[in-house]
Amino acid sequence: MEELERNIEQKKLEAENARAEAVQKETTDHVSWPVRIDIGVEDLKSCFDQVRKISTEQEEAQNREDEARKNEQKRGRSLEEREKAVERKEEVIEQTIENLEKISETIKERIRILEERERQIELKGKNRDTDMENENRREIEQQLYEMIFQSPDLLDDEVKLKDDTREVIINKDDLLEIRQMIEANIDAE
Repeated sequence: MEELERNIEQKKLEAENARAEAVQKETTDHVSWPVRIDIGVEDLKSCFDQVRKISTEQEEAQNREDEARKNEQKRGRSLEEREKAVERKEEVIEQTIENLEKISETIKERIRILEERERQIELKGKNRDTDMENENRREIEQQLYEMIFQSPDLLDDEVKLKDDTREVIINKDDLLEIRQMIEANIDAE
């Protein structure tokens, strides 16, 4: 029996040990145990230098990005200003073209009016010349008529023609021919 008691005790101990190991295993799985690493001063300086270097590089990269953004914004504003200046110049040019077209139309209209006036003046001049010719012809014809047919010096078959310096007696038939020749010459002029 003693043996049996020892066996039972041993089995109890083994069971407790197994339980303790299981509990320990559970707690060690969830708990991280600190690891000790020996780092020297030089290693720390090297780490800090690398951290500073990385941080400086990041700051420089950020500064470059900021500067690039600012430059891009400046270029954008400059392009916008140039665009606006070009648009203003285009508007001025368009307005100038419109003004020139209006001036051209005005000049064309005035030229047309002047040409029309010139034609009217020419027509009036021709009409005056024609009127003067007609008036001169009428005066000449009237003088001839008066001189020939209303002259108190008429004979039966003869006609006496006179002017300031001469006096001519012509047959009436010849007078008709002379009159036709004079009219033909006047018409020819």
